[in-house]
Amino acid sequence: GLGGFGMGVSQFDFFGIKGRGDRIAILVDVSESMAEEAKGGEKGFARVKRKLGEVVDALSEQALFNVVVFADAASTFKPDMIIGSKENKAAAKGFIQPFNTGGNWGLTSGNVQGSSIGLQARGGTTRLDLALTAAFELNADTILVISDGLPRVQKQPTGDELAAWNARMEAWNRDNAGAMAAHAKAMERYREELSKANVKTKQVKVWVPGRERREGQAAVEAHWETRNVTEGAPARPAGPQPPQMPDNLKWWSLDDFIKHFTALHNELYVKKGKKLPVVHTIGYEIDKDGGDFLRTFTKTYKGQYRRVGN
Repeated sequence: GLGGFGMGVSQFDFFGIKGRGDRIAILVDVSESMAEEAKGGEKGFARVKRKLGEVVDALSEQALFNVVVFADAASTFKPDMIIGSKENKAAAKGFIQPFNTGGNWGLTSGNVQGSSIGLQARGGTTRLDLALTAAFELNADTILVISDGLPRVQKQPTGDELAAWNARMEAWNRDNAGAMAAHAKAMERYREELSKANVKTKQVKVWVPGRERREGQAAVEAHWETRNVTEGAPARPAGPQPPQMPDNLKWWSLDDFIKHFTALHNELYVKKGKKLPVVHTIGYEIDKDGGDFLRTFTKTYKGQYRRVGN
Protein backbone atom coordinates (compact mmCIF):
# COMPACT_ATOMS: atom_id res chain seq x y z
CA GLY A 1 0.00 0.00 0.00
CA LEU A 2 0.87 3.63 -0.16
CA GLY A 3 2.35 4.38 3.20
CA GLY A 4 0.24 2.52 5.71
CA PHE A 5 -1.47 5.39 7.57
CA GLY A 6 -0.31 7.78 4.87
CA MET A 7 2.32 9.54 6.97
CA GLY A 8 5.04 9.16 4.36
CA VAL A 9 3.13 9.48 1.08
CA SER A 10 4.81 11.87 -1.35
CA GLN A 11 3.48 13.52 -4.49
CA PHE A 12 5.79 13.65 -7.51
CA ASP A 13 5.92 15.11 -11.00
CA PHE A 14 8.30 12.96 -13.04
CA PHE A 15 8.77 14.73 -16.38
CA GLY A 16 5.01 15.27 -16.59
CA ILE A 17 3.97 11.94 -15.05
CA LYS A 18 2.23 12.71 -11.76
CA GLY A 19 1.61 10.27 -8.94
CA ARG A 20 2.45 9.42 -5.37
CA GLY A 21 4.30 6.83 -3.33
CA ASP A 22 6.10 6.42 -0.04
CA ARG A 23 8.99 4.14 -1.13
CA ILE A 24 10.21 5.74 -4.34
CA ALA A 25 13.12 4.46 -6.42
CA ILE A 26 14.45 6.74 -9.17
CA LEU A 27 16.31 4.82 -11.90
CA VAL A 28 18.57 6.92 -14.13
CA ASP A 29 20.21 5.73 -17.36
CA VAL A 30 23.74 7.21 -17.37
CA SER A 31 24.88 5.52 -20.59
CA GLU A 32 27.14 7.57 -22.85
CA SER A 33 24.31 7.72 -25.37
CA MET A 34 22.32 9.90 -22.94
CA ALA A 35 24.85 12.65 -23.65
CA GLU A 36 25.19 12.24 -27.42
CA GLU A 37 25.51 15.41 -29.46
CA ALA A 38 22.18 14.65 -31.18
CA LYS A 39 20.57 14.83 -27.73
CA GLY A 40 22.27 18.04 -26.72
CA GLY A 41 25.55 16.58 -25.49
CA GLU A 42 26.69 17.16 -21.92
CA LYS A 43 24.50 20.26 -21.65
CA GLY A 44 21.43 18.28 -22.66
CA PHE A 45 22.12 15.61 -20.06
CA ALA A 46 22.85 18.31 -17.50
CA ARG A 47 19.29 19.58 -18.04
CA VAL A 48 18.02 16.03 -17.42
CA LYS A 49 19.98 15.88 -14.17
CA ARG A 50 18.64 19.26 -13.08
CA LYS A 51 15.09 18.04 -13.68
CA LEU A 52 15.83 14.88 -11.69
CA GLY A 53 17.14 17.12 -8.92
CA GLU A 54 13.81 18.94 -8.90
CA VAL A 55 12.01 15.60 -8.62
CA VAL A 56 14.18 14.68 -5.63
CA ASP A 57 13.72 18.10 -3.99
CA ALA A 58 9.94 17.86 -4.27
CA LEU A 59 9.71 14.56 -2.37
CA SER A 60 8.13 14.66 1.07
CA GLU A 61 10.66 14.73 3.88
CA GLN A 62 8.79 11.82 5.47
CA ALA A 63 8.84 9.65 2.32
CA LEU A 64 11.53 7.06 1.69
CA PHE A 65 13.54 7.10 -1.52
CA ASN A 66 16.70 5.92 -3.27
CA VAL A 67 18.46 6.53 -6.58
CA VAL A 68 19.87 3.88 -8.90
CA VAL A 69 22.11 4.67 -11.89
CA PHE A 70 22.71 2.19 -14.69
CA ALA A 71 24.58 1.71 -17.97
CA ASP A 72 26.77 -1.39 -18.50
CA ALA A 73 26.35 -1.94 -14.74
CA ALA A 74 24.19 -0.48 -11.97
CA SER A 75 24.78 1.21 -8.61
CA THR A 76 22.49 2.32 -5.82
CA PHE A 77 23.03 5.62 -4.01
CA LYS A 78 22.47 3.91 -0.64
CA PRO A 79 22.04 0.22 0.25
CA ASP A 80 18.59 0.88 1.77
CA MET A 81 15.74 3.34 1.41
CA ILE A 82 16.42 6.64 3.14
CA ILE A 83 14.19 9.44 4.40
CA GLY A 84 13.71 12.53 2.26
CA SER A 85 15.64 14.90 4.49
CA LYS A 86 17.33 17.96 3.03
CA GLU A 87 20.73 16.40 3.67
CA ASN A 88 19.81 13.13 1.93
CA LYS A 89 18.29 14.95 -1.02
CA ALA A 90 21.43 17.07 -1.48
CA ALA A 91 23.62 13.96 -1.29
CA ALA A 92 21.43 12.09 -3.83
CA LYS A 93 21.73 14.97 -6.31
CA GLY A 94 25.48 14.96 -5.75
CA PHE A 95 25.52 11.24 -6.52
CA ILE A 96 23.90 11.80 -9.94
CA GLN A 97 25.79 14.96 -10.90
CA PRO A 98 29.23 13.60 -11.98
CA PHE A 99 27.94 11.17 -14.63
CA ASN A 100 28.74 12.05 -18.25
CA THR A 101 30.73 15.13 -17.27
CA GLY A 102 34.46 15.77 -17.55
CA GLY A 103 35.15 12.48 -19.30
CA ASN A 104 33.32 10.41 -16.67
CA TRP A 105 31.36 8.50 -19.31
CA GLY A 106 28.85 5.77 -18.59
CA LEU A 107 29.14 3.16 -15.86
CA THR A 108 31.12 -0.07 -16.26
CA SER A 109 31.01 -1.43 -12.70
CA GLY A 110 28.59 -1.08 -9.82
CA ASN A 111 27.34 -2.41 -6.51
CA VAL A 112 24.21 -4.13 -7.86
CA GLN A 113 24.39 -7.86 -8.56
CA GLY A 114 21.97 -9.96 -10.56
CA SER A 115 19.39 -11.87 -8.55
CA SER A 116 19.50 -15.65 -8.12
CA ILE A 117 15.74 -15.57 -8.74
CA GLY A 118 14.45 -15.75 -12.29
CA LEU A 119 16.54 -15.79 -15.46
CA GLN A 120 20.31 -15.46 -15.32
CA ALA A 121 22.28 -12.91 -17.36
CA ARG A 122 25.90 -12.86 -18.51
CA GLY A 123 26.28 -9.13 -19.15
CA GLY A 124 24.99 -6.56 -21.61
CA THR A 125 24.38 -2.86 -22.06
CA THR A 126 21.69 -0.48 -20.76
CA ARG A 127 21.28 -2.80 -17.76
CA LEU A 128 17.79 -1.75 -16.77
CA ASP A 129 17.39 -5.32 -15.49
CA LEU A 130 19.96 -4.67 -12.76
CA ALA A 131 18.48 -1.28 -11.84
CA LEU A 132 14.98 -2.75 -11.57
CA THR A 133 16.35 -5.67 -9.54
CA ALA A 134 17.76 -3.15 -7.06
CA ALA A 135 14.43 -1.31 -6.89
CA PHE A 136 12.52 -4.56 -6.31
CA GLU A 137 14.95 -5.64 -3.60
CA LEU A 138 14.45 -2.23 -1.95
CA ASN A 139 10.71 -3.03 -1.93
CA ALA A 140 9.93 0.20 -3.74
CA ASP A 141 6.21 0.82 -4.19
CA THR A 142 6.88 3.36 -6.96
CA ILE A 143 9.65 3.08 -9.55
CA LEU A 144 10.53 6.02 -11.83
CA VAL A 145 12.73 5.21 -14.84
CA ILE A 146 14.37 7.44 -17.44
CA SER A 147 16.28 5.78 -20.28
CA ASP A 148 17.08 6.33 -23.94
CA GLY A 149 17.51 2.79 -25.21
CA LEU A 150 16.44 -0.81 -25.39
CA PRO A 151 17.99 -2.95 -22.64
CA ARG A 152 20.46 -5.42 -24.14
CA VAL A 153 20.81 -8.26 -21.64
CA GLN A 154 23.04 -11.18 -22.57
CA LYS A 155 21.20 -14.42 -22.01
CA GLN A 156 22.43 -17.51 -20.21
CA PRO A 157 21.02 -20.32 -22.42
CA THR A 158 19.58 -23.35 -20.69
CA GLY A 159 21.31 -26.72 -20.88
CA ASP A 160 18.73 -27.95 -23.40
CA GLU A 161 19.14 -24.84 -25.56
CA LEU A 162 22.94 -25.20 -25.58
CA ALA A 163 22.69 -28.91 -26.36
CA ALA A 164 20.39 -28.19 -29.31
CA TRP A 165 22.73 -25.47 -30.59
CA ASN A 166 25.82 -27.67 -30.24
CA ALA A 167 24.05 -30.47 -32.11
CA ARG A 168 23.22 -28.03 -34.90
CA MET A 169 26.84 -26.88 -35.14
CA GLU A 170 28.12 -30.47 -35.18
CA ALA A 171 25.74 -31.27 -38.03
CA TRP A 172 26.88 -28.18 -39.93
CA ASN A 173 30.55 -29.14 -39.50
CA ARG A 174 29.85 -32.64 -40.82
CA ASP A 175 27.86 -31.37 -43.80
CA ASN A 176 30.51 -28.78 -44.71
CA ALA A 177 33.69 -30.77 -44.02
CA GLY A 178 34.54 -30.98 -47.72
CA ALA A 179 33.93 -27.26 -48.30
CA MET A 180 36.10 -26.31 -45.32
CA ALA A 181 38.95 -28.55 -46.54
CA ALA A 182 38.73 -26.95 -49.99
CA HIS A 183 38.79 -23.50 -48.42
CA ALA A 184 41.89 -24.39 -46.42
CA LYS A 185 43.71 -25.35 -49.63
CA ALA A 186 42.49 -22.19 -51.36
CA MET A 187 43.88 -20.12 -48.47
CA GLU A 188 47.30 -21.79 -48.87
CA ARG A 189 47.34 -20.80 -52.56
CA TYR A 190 46.17 -17.30 -51.66
CA ARG A 191 49.00 -16.77 -49.17
CA GLU A 192 51.53 -18.02 -51.72
CA GLU A 193 50.18 -15.67 -54.42
CA LEU A 194 50.09 -12.77 -51.95
CA SER A 195 53.78 -13.26 -51.10
CA LYS A 196 54.66 -12.93 -54.82
CA ALA A 197 52.27 -10.11 -55.70
CA ASN A 198 53.35 -6.50 -56.19
CA VAL A 199 51.04 -5.04 -53.57
CA LYS A 200 50.90 -1.28 -53.19
CA THR A 201 49.13 0.77 -50.54
CA LYS A 202 47.76 4.25 -51.06
CA GLN A 203 45.60 6.61 -49.06
CA VAL A 204 42.19 7.65 -50.35
CA LYS A 205 39.43 9.85 -48.95
CA VAL A 206 36.11 8.09 -48.46
CA TRP A 207 32.74 9.71 -47.68
CA VAL A 208 31.16 7.98 -44.68
CA PRO A 209 27.38 8.53 -44.41
CA GLY A 210 25.83 9.33 -41.05
CA ARG A 211 24.32 6.66 -38.84
CA GLU A 212 21.72 6.88 -36.12
CA ARG A 213 22.50 5.58 -32.66
CA ARG A 214 22.39 1.82 -32.32
CA GLU A 215 22.33 -0.25 -29.15
CA GLY A 216 25.82 -0.11 -27.68
CA GLN A 217 27.05 2.27 -30.42
CA ALA A 218 27.02 6.04 -30.61
CA ALA A 219 25.51 7.97 -33.50
CA VAL A 220 27.91 8.92 -36.31
CA GLU A 221 27.76 12.17 -38.25
CA ALA A 222 28.48 12.07 -41.99
CA HIS A 223 32.16 12.84 -42.67
CA TRP A 224 35.18 12.31 -44.91
CA GLU A 225 37.63 9.66 -43.76
CA THR A 226 41.16 8.80 -44.94
CA ARG A 227 41.73 5.08 -45.46
CA ASN A 228 44.54 2.85 -46.67
CA VAL A 229 43.68 0.94 -49.85
CA THR A 230 45.78 -1.89 -51.29
CA GLU A 231 46.23 -2.55 -55.01
CA GLY A 232 47.61 -5.58 -56.76
CA ALA A 233 46.61 -8.13 -54.11
CA PRO A 234 44.86 -11.35 -55.15
CA ALA A 235 41.25 -11.80 -54.09
CA ARG A 236 40.91 -13.52 -50.73
CA PRO A 237 38.85 -16.72 -51.14
CA ALA A 238 35.54 -16.83 -49.31
CA GLY A 239 34.80 -19.88 -47.22
CA PRO A 240 31.57 -21.46 -46.02
CA GLN A 241 29.80 -19.34 -43.40
CA PRO A 242 28.68 -21.19 -40.27
CA PRO A 243 25.26 -20.34 -38.80
CA GLN A 244 25.16 -17.57 -36.22
CA MET A 245 23.61 -18.17 -32.83
CA PRO A 246 20.06 -16.77 -33.03
CA ASP A 247 19.09 -13.74 -30.98
CA ASN A 248 16.68 -15.77 -28.83
CA LEU A 249 19.71 -17.66 -27.47
CA LYS A 250 21.87 -14.53 -27.07
CA TRP A 251 19.62 -11.79 -25.69
CA TRP A 252 16.64 -11.44 -23.40
CA SER A 253 13.43 -10.74 -25.25
CA LEU A 254 10.66 -8.58 -23.80
CA ASP A 255 8.92 -11.81 -22.78
CA ASP A 256 12.10 -12.94 -21.00
CA PHE A 257 12.29 -9.58 -19.23
CA ILE A 258 8.71 -9.82 -18.00
CA LYS A 259 9.14 -13.49 -17.05
CA HIS A 260 12.21 -12.60 -14.97
CA PHE A 261 10.51 -9.78 -13.08
CA THR A 262 7.37 -11.81 -12.56
CA ALA A 263 9.51 -14.37 -10.71
CA LEU A 264 11.16 -11.55 -8.78
CA HIS A 265 7.95 -9.80 -7.77
CA ASN A 266 6.35 -13.08 -6.74
CA GLU A 267 9.21 -13.69 -4.33
CA LEU A 268 9.72 -10.14 -3.05
CA TYR A 269 6.15 -8.79 -3.05
CA VAL A 270 3.43 -11.42 -3.48
CA LYS A 271 4.81 -13.90 -0.94
CA LYS A 272 5.14 -11.06 1.58
CA GLY A 273 1.59 -9.85 1.05
CA LYS A 274 2.66 -6.60 -0.60
CA LYS A 275 1.14 -4.88 -3.61
CA LEU A 276 3.23 -4.88 -6.77
CA PRO A 277 5.22 -1.70 -7.48
CA VAL A 278 3.93 0.83 -9.97
CA VAL A 279 6.53 1.53 -12.68
CA HIS A 280 6.53 4.83 -14.61
CA THR A 281 8.98 5.29 -17.49
CA ILE A 282 10.35 8.17 -19.52
CA GLY A 283 11.85 7.48 -22.95
CA TYR A 284 14.46 10.20 -23.44
CA GLU A 285 14.93 10.83 -27.18
CA ILE A 286 14.25 7.10 -27.49
CA ASP A 287 13.79 5.15 -30.73
CA LYS A 288 10.68 3.15 -31.59
CA ASP A 289 11.98 -0.24 -30.39
CA GLY A 290 13.12 1.18 -27.07
CA GLY A 291 9.91 3.12 -26.64
CA ASP A 292 7.75 0.08 -27.41
CA PHE A 293 9.73 -1.91 -24.84
CA LEU A 294 9.31 0.66 -22.06
CA ARG A 295 5.64 1.21 -22.89
CA THR A 296 4.85 -2.50 -22.67
CA PHE A 297 6.84 -3.07 -19.48
CA THR A 298 5.23 -0.01 -17.90
CA LYS A 299 1.75 -1.32 -18.75
CA THR A 300 2.61 -4.60 -17.01
CA TYR A 301 3.17 -2.65 -13.78
CA LYS A 302 0.17 -0.32 -14.13
CA GLY A 303 2.27 2.80 -14.76
CA GLN A 304 2.52 5.54 -17.35
CA TYR A 305 4.99 6.00 -20.22
CA ARG A 306 6.02 9.25 -21.87
CA ARG A 307 8.57 10.07 -24.53
CA VAL A 308 10.40 13.36 -23.98
CA GLY A 309 12.92 15.24 -26.10
CA ASN A 310 15.89 17.38 -25.21
